[in-house]
Amino acid sequence: LLRSSTDKKKMLLFRYFYILLVPVGSLLHVGLIWTLADIAITLMVITNIIGIAKLRGKVIQASQNYATLQS
Repeated sequence: LLRSSTDKKKMLLFRYFYILLVPVGSLLHVGLIWTLADIAITLMVITNIIGIAKLRGKVIQASQNYATLQS
């Protein structure tokens, strides 16, 4: 859910950026498109690994609490 007008503006900018990339992608060389896709996926993986690393303590604690409640 979007919480503020700033979030709505960011979402709108993302949509415009995405819409602009479609025609640009059709004009670029296929090899470049695959390279850009690989870079984007790598950046998403790095972001997710950082998030997982930061949340690992909370996940372990929640798992232990759940296991305690189940026994």
